[in-house]
Amino acid sequence: MPSRRLIWGVDPNYANEFNSLVAASDFVISQGVQVGNDTVEGLPTITFDEAGDWAAYSLNLQNASAYELQVRVASPIGEGAFVVGNLEKQELYATVNSLPATGDLANSASITLPLTLPAGNFTLQIGAIRPGWSLIWMSLEELAFNSSQTEVPLSPVFVSNAANFSAMDGITTGTLADGSSFIGFLDPSDWVSYNVMLPFTGTYRVDVSVASPEGAGSFQVANMMTREVYGTFDDLPASGDWTVWRTASAIIGLPEGEWMMELTFLETGMNIKSVTISPIESVPSEAPVNESSVVPSLPPETEVPVIPNVSKNSSYIVPDDAYSITIPASMYASMDGVEMGVSPGGESIIESLDPGDWIAFPVSLPKAGPFMMEMNFSSPSGEGSFEVYNLITRELYTRFDRLAADQNVSQFSAVSAVVILPEGDFFLEISVIEGGWKLRDLSLVELEEISMSNSTLPPVPLFMQSIQAVNYSSMNGITISEDKKGNQVLVPKAKALSLWKILRRNKSTN
Repeated sequence: MPSRRLIWGVDPNYANEFNSLVAASDFVISQGVQVGNDTVEGLPTITFDEAGDWAAYSLNLQNASAYELQVRVASPIGEGAFVVGNLEKQELYATVNSLPATGDLANSASITLPLTLPAGNFTLQIGAIRPGWSLIWMSLEELAFNSSQTEVPLSPVFVSNAANFSAMDGITTGTLADGSSFIGFLDPSDWVSYNVMLPFTGTYRVDVSVASPEGAGSFQVANMMTREVYGTFDDLPASGDWTVWRTASAIIGLPEGEWMMELTFLETGMNIKSVTISPIESVPSEAPVNESSVVPSLPPETEVPVIPNVSKNSSYIVPDDAYSITIPASMYASMDGVEMGVSPGGESIIESLDPGDWIAFPVSLPKAGPFMMEMNFSSPSGEGSFEVYNLITRELYTRFDRLAADQNVSQFSAVSAVVILPEGDFFLEISVIEGGWKLRDLSLVELEEISMSNSTLPPVPLFMQSIQAVNYSSMNGITISEDKKGNQVLVPKAKALSLWKILRRNKSTN
């Protein structure tokens, strides 16, 4: 069990000294976490084995201010995610959706989070969203905010390490001595983008942790899809070194909802470690409450993704004015683990798909409703399965559990399904469950639901998979040939009688 119970901030038990660092085992209350027997960096660790496990720590802060929280973690393969919040008020301060891979539990890395914390005594809660990691220690430092604008921000609604981008051009990532990441070698016209989800349209403070030895460098904050520019950072604090970090802040207006925030670099001279967005004004009373903004105090039940209801009794047709789009596999916005290749026909394809890999494509639809989603793939041995999600909301649209075998590696087959999609701009994520296949493109075609009692039109099937005749799993008595167009076809070995001759012979005998 913990032996100390240190209090962050001014600790009356230790001559009112300010304790900036506490061990993970210094929690005052916890649920589900396990205190390890082994130590890392001379400190006992605590492990989060299940989603919903949490530990809480006493704080006593003199000032309501901006703080920098450094969290030291061990995660062998980068598993895990957690939230930071106020235990008493159930107020969310930050969310960490990905952890750095440390190789094993004996190695560790740091994550730095800008927080806005209140003065006084309260309890800070660390709650696991996903398990598979250990916590070693945490440190807290008050930041000097030098902005001439005096608005006090509320709790952050977006926190991201700069290296956890969705897409980029021209930048390089680096690793610091503490294991945390940053982006650097930022030249004019380079850019990097992040998926954000903001609760309302309004005024926000954007904090960017920068290292700029001479205060050089500038960049814009823009919407990647609409190209609207929201603000410019052109007066950065001088840090004196490339690995000494200062916070540059700007008060700007940002839109609600899900969109891609792009940092476009205008002048060189800086590295960037993290980006934080905090609202200046309160959430409008009519705005919907974000259920994810509550720190979990009880272990949540594990939810199995549910595909939106597409009734088997529903029938669909393709209207004359249907909207359609085909997206080549090479036109992705972000990905993890996949590689680009070239098909025998010279087309760009995505290959090297392994379980856990994913790729996201930008989509903009004029209306919500049913769409036929079709994907062209190649799977020589019939392996492969995947799910299709909304990258930000994690809504599951459909699942493909089995792909047809393409015995000819130069051929691509199509698999399709009816899906219910939202209106507007979003990102479709293909999440690989089983590898062994390649992707050439995907397409969406708008559908219209019809009543079968009032229509004689053939309906669109809810699920369809085209299979080349030569991609059989077993056969007897046939051979493969080519027609006049070069397509492979099946023909009988004994070709003495064609079907037409057989029919004529049967007719003459009658």
